[in-house]
Amino acid sequence: MNEQSTKPAATQPAVSHATFAVERAYPVPPERVFFAFSDLDSKRRWFAEGEGWEVIEFTSDFSVGGSEFSRFRFGDGPEMTNDTQYQN
Repeated sequence: MNEQSTKPAATQPAVSHATFAVERAYPVPPERVFFAFSDLDSKRRWFAEGEGWEVIEFTSDFSVGGSEFSRFRFGDGPEMTNDTQYQN
């Protein structure tokens, strides 16, 4: 006798793959926007730091093909990560 799984399809793990792009327009000169992304201290201040936030790790290489990685948490909450790849 050949038995087949009677496990309902809804309980089987699902896999979802996706990508997205973020495009923004800033009402300031391009040099100012580039500096805000390329200067590590500036980027960390406006992107990862703030009252109640703990920054565990922050690295950034703002160049074509470069990447950015950060680990942080708010208060006693769970650790979160951000992993960014810069493309042209």
